[in-house]
Amino acid sequence: MKNLLSRYKQKFNSGHSRSVKARKQILISFIIKSVSIVIGLVFVPLLLHYLGAAEYGIWLTLSSIIAWVSYFDIGLGNGLRNRFAESLAKGEHLMARIYVSTTYAGLSLLFGAFFLIFLAINPFLNWYEILKAPASLESELNMLVIITVGFFMLRFTFKLISIIIVADQRAAVSNIFDPLSNVVSLAAILVLIQYTESSLLNLGIVLGAAPVFVLGLATIYFFRNDYKAYRPSVKLINFKYFKDLTGLGVKFFIIQITVVVIMSTNNLIITQVVGPEAVASYQIAYKYFGLVLMLFTIITNTYWSAYTEAFIKKDFAWISRVTGNLVKGWFGILLVLLVMLL
Repeated sequence: MKNLLSRYKQKFNSGHSRSVKARKQILISFIIKSVSIVIGLVFVPLLLHYLGAAEYGIWLTLSSIIAWVSYFDIGLGNGLRNRFAESLAKGEHLMARIYVSTTYAGLSLLFGAFFLIFLAINPFLNWYEILKAPASLESELNMLVIITVGFFMLRFTFKLISIIIVADQRAAVSNIFDPLSNVVSLAAILVLIQYTESSLLNLGIVLGAAPVFVLGLATIYFFRNDYKAYRPSVKLINFKYFKDLTGLGVKFFIIQITVVVIMSTNNLIITQVVGPEAVASYQIAYKYFGLVLMLFTIITNTYWSAYTEAFIKKDFAWISRVTGNLVKGWFGILLVLLVMLL
């Protein structure tokens, strides 16, 4: 056993330094994500007990609809990820800071305008009809939607710190934020169950505020320490580079909109055709198969910025070798999915 572990460790640490770094990030990310999944699975019975199947289904459908907001950043987040990684690879630190400052400004203006437009049209939307909810929840749902949309926009803006960390090829550090948010949410939900009556509004406030709180603290910490040299500055906002960010980002935006149509409409369709109770059953099955998707996403996300660095440095041999390994891994994942289906 000792010799086996020694050989595995030697193989794990062999090869290009970029590959070794990626492997370590993948391993740590997998452990962190596993913890996050366990916490997420604990959420299901707790929320079903607190809300009941119908209201839990309403919440799942509402949150999946509002999650569409995050796709309307016109690709700024992904644009920053590539441009920041490129700037680091070239040693252009001032350029990296300009990209960070411009992205924060652009995203804040974009989502600020979107929120004002939403406030204007929200009174004309019958959310209890859209979600097939009881009419008695009409006023609570209207308030819940406003609060949830607001938190989602703040969350997505604060999440830029996570994108910067991933672009720096530190995916494992970035993956800490979700389980931390889940821990904060779990603690708050336990308090709600103990001391309050069932309330969609209370649940929405807790689940919306927790990630904003964690990402807000992370933003302050990392821009004061690890990324002090890249912290956003009003003086460095330059919308001349906005096209540079969105030119690449628009391609990602098209992909994201496709994902919305294919995946995020499922809950809404199920609610309309079957009812909100069926959404809970679907989501449990979706979480089960989502374990494999999570694993492959961890791998590809970790290698993303490594690919950017390799491309800038014209290390095409490394790109070709890693791509071949990823394709082999993908075929292995198909076999795992077949076993899970059986």
